[in-house]
Amino acid sequence: MVSSHSRVRQSLREADIITISIGGNDLIRTFRASNGVPGTSKMTQVLGETRNHVSQIMKQIRQLKGNSVYMVRTIGLYNPFPQAPEAAYWVQQYNSFLDGAGSRYYACAQVYDRFLGHERELLFWDRVHPNARGYRVIADQLNRTGYTPFS
Repeated sequence: MVSSHSRVRQSLREADIITISIGGNDLIRTFRASNGVPGTSKMTQVLGETRNHVSQIMKQIRQLKGNSVYMVRTIGLYNPFPQAPEAAYWVQQYNSFLDGAGSRYYACAQVYDRFLGHERELLFWDRVHPNARGYRVIADQLNRTGYTPFS
C-alpha cells in the first residue's frame, strides 16, 4: 500500500494528475487458481478485498494531497476472460464500484464496452494484457474523462 512506500508517497504529494489501474490481477489470479470457475463466495471475497484496497489508496491520496488541486483517474477493467460469462459479471460489479470510488476531481475511464467483442484486436498474445492498440483505447478513454480542475 501507499503508506509503506515513502517514494510513492512523495511522488503522490508532487503529482497533479494521478492515474490508477488496480484490480485486474486479482481477478486474473482468482480465475486461474480455480481453473476458470471461481465460486461466488470466493469472488465476493476477492471483490471485497480489492474494493477495500482501492478505498484505502483513495483515502491515503486525499490525506497526502490535503487541499491541493489534483485529479485522480482510475481505469475500469475489461474482461480478460471473454469466454467466461461469469467473469463479465464480476468485472462489471467492480467497474460499478470504481465509478463511485472517488471524491473531488475523480473519474473512472471505463473500457469494458470498448474491449467487448474486440479482444482479438486489443489484447496481447497472452490474451490477457492489452497490446499497443488496447493501450491506445485505454488512453482515449482516459482523455474522455476530461481534465477538471485543470481545464
